[in-house]
Amino acid sequence: MPAKLVRFRFSEAVRAAVVDLAWWEMPLTWIRDNNAMFMQDMTDDEDGALATIAALKASREAYEAQHGKQS
Repeated sequence: MPAKLVRFRFSEAVRAAVVDLAWWEMPLTWIRDNNAMFMQDMTDDEDGALATIAALKASREAYEAQHGKQS
């Protein structure tokens, strides 16, 4: 039996923010440096999840300013 979508884990706003973050393009060292933020539960509190993703985006921008754009 094929799987069927029951519900999304995250809201549309959180999903869009994660896609915009594109964390999968970043080096493993950056992911490890930000591991605590990745380990937070972002399923219950949309505002908290968006704040965490915004902090990750700021961290990505700071990293890219120092090391060059990642792709």
